[in-house]
Amino acid sequence: MIHFLKGIIAEVGDDALVIDVNGIGYQVFTHGRMLANHAEGEATQISTYMNVREDQMTLFGFMDSGERKLFETLTSV
Repeated sequence: MIHFLKGIIAEVGDDALVIDVNGIGYQVFTHGRMLANHAEGEATQISTYMNVREDQMTLFGFMDSGERKLFETLTSV
């Protein structure tokens, strides 16, 4: 599991950030409040949840570990 990412924001999209971590761009899906608080070229560290399914792997990003734990609780129901 990828617990967090620390790097430079390479791109801010409609529903995701692309974070450059040592030359590798990770697409991280997140909520609008987080997207609004980040800009390209900014250094960041975000908590992540990696969702692995048969046909895809997806990273979800959160402002802190508390948000991530709430997401994990909601998805386990």
